Amino acid sequence: MSVVRMSIVLLLLVGVTACNDRMPTADQAEEVEPKKLATEPAAMQAVVDLFDAMRAGDSSAMAQVLPYGIPIKTVYEREGKVEVYTSNSTQLLQQVGTPHEQVYDERISSLKVMRSGHLATAWMDYAFYLDTTVSHCGVNTITFYQNNGQWQVLSLADTREACPLDN
Repeated sequence: MSVVRMSIVLLLLVGVTACNDRMPTADQAEEVEPKKLATEPAAMQAVVDLFDAMRAGDSSAMAQVLPYGIPIKTVYEREGKVEVYTSNSTQLLQQVGTPHEQVYDERISSLKVMRSGHLATAWMDYAFYLDTTVSHCGVNTITFYQNNGQWQVLSLADTREACPLDN
């Protein structure tokens, strides 16, 4: 191994060891007071704005909250097997921004948002409608970060499930 590589490995090991020395043990962790989390009305509004823009077919307004290239993961079950479909916000923004006859109407409920510093996570139930016909239901989880006072999506994941009969 070259001297440079050896030096890098040693620096990494020293760094990891130094970090581990500062990490609390399981006994000490109980003594640490948990960080206070707060709800975040502005991040809640970002969720509402995102789905209002989708409903309006306005990909420019959506991109203010959901930047291009953000990962989107969908978890669903097919034939008894759990699968994960991966896409990204660029695909969604293009789909929403392309003229279409049906309204993409994602109706959310039970929205909960928790924040710590510049990071917030939203969890909500949803029912997705094409015009007035329900397509599917599930849960969305969206992670946001605060960028120059504006909440923007870091990642989005959802489940796809059959909807309850009352929808």
